[in-house]
This record gives sequence, C-alpha cells and structure tokens, in this order.
Amino acid sequence: ARVLVRHISSYSETLARLGRLAARLVEQHIREETVLGISWGTAVYEVVNALRPRHAPHIRVVQLIGALDTEDPRIDGPELARWLARLFGGRYQTLSAPLIVDTEAVRNALLRDSRMRNVLEQARDVDLAIVGIGTTNPEMSSLVRAGYMTAEEISEVAATGAVGDVCGIHFDVQGHVLDIPITQRIVGIQAYVLRRIPFVLGVAAGDTKVPAILGAVRAGLVNVLVTDDITAQQVLALDQK
Repeated sequence: ARVLVRHISSYSETLARLGRLAARLVEQHIREETVLGISWGTAVYEVVNALRPRHAPHIRVVQLIGALDTEDPRIDGPELARWLARLFGGRYQTLSAPLIVDTEAVRNALLRDSRMRNVLEQARDVDLAIVGIGTTNPEMSSLVRAGYMTAEEISEVAATGAVGDVCGIHFDVQGHVLDIPITQRIVGIQAYVLRRIPFVLGVAAGDTKVPAILGAVRAGLVNVLVTDDITAQQVLALDQK
C-alpha cells in the first residue's frame, strides 16, 4: 500500500493528490510492452491525469468493463482508455457495450459477439490495471451518481451484504464475491481474471469507502492500494473487528 498523509483538504483535493501518488507508482512499473487495464471513475481519472507522457508505442490499453455513458465522459472507460494510450503513443481496445444491461440474456448475447469476446480475452494479458473501488452506500455510490442505478436499487444490492465493487464485481466485507442478480447483467472482466493480474492498483479514500476497500483487498480484487492515512487507519481498525 501507498499511504498519503492527508492535510486539511477537501475530498476532491485528496483524490487529486492520491492520483499523483498512484501515477508515480504506475510510471515505476510500466515497461515497453506493458498491457494496461483500465476501469472508470473519478479516482482513475485522477491517476491518468497525473501521468507524464512518454514514448512507448508498444504499450496496449484494454478497457476492462463496459461504458457508463456518464454526463462527464472524461471519467468513463472508453475515454480513459483512449487518453491513456495517447500518453504513450500506444494502442487501445474499448469495450463497446454498457456496463450494466437490462437482462442476463442481453449480456449473454453481447458476450457471444466476436469483438466483445476479443476485448475480454485481451484482459487476460493485462500486466497492470488501474481501478476504482465503488461503494454501495447510496449517498456515495458512483453508479447512482452516474444515473445507472437508483438509490433504491443500490440499497437492494447492499441488502445482499455487498459493501462495494471493483469493475462491477460485488463483494461483502469478508471478501466473498457475491453471485447476486446484478452480477448477471454486467459486461466486463470476471473476478478470476482480475485476480490473476499481477498488479491491480486500487485508488480510494473516505469514510464511506472503508468497508469496500477492506472487502476489495480481502477478495483479492486489488493487490496494491493507494489511500490516505485516515482511511488506512479506519480500514485497519475494521480489519481487527
């Protein structure tokens, strides 16, 4: 883990500083032919925004989950994948589908598409992934803020024991990945594939993210964490309970 000492600052300022810390970590681990995976969200945006351009044309970027079609395209997967690839002069693969579709049948039909399968198969080659850690807290849920779910719907997800998600993969605070109805409607990387990626960098902070951070680490969906000192202390305290 990398821990930022938080001075008195707003959530957005803290996230920007975490993004810079995470970006330096990413830069240390990128090689000429690294395959990068990317999810979505403000935390991921801050990491990409803080990366310094360099010439590495053999780098590939793979979008790990479907798009959210948010009001701010800068934080959505397709734009982040394009932007990340441009920083290095590399190539990118986007997943031309929504993150959450209406039914399991729709998802299964999409996954039969050869282009979709190709992108998700490339996710198996990812060396380093940059991901956010979502919460099922209705007031702070990115999926609710993006208009993808209502507060009532995310509360129903929370009622199953889910405390958060990484790449749309929901889990409880013990780190058990949950097979719940929403899982069957998500287009994106599967948990077992994400767990095999050598370096999965999760960036998150704040009181409402504490159970989600602990669950994500316990689930093995994140193996490198960038957070601030206050959040880190709360995660450690919860881990002891």
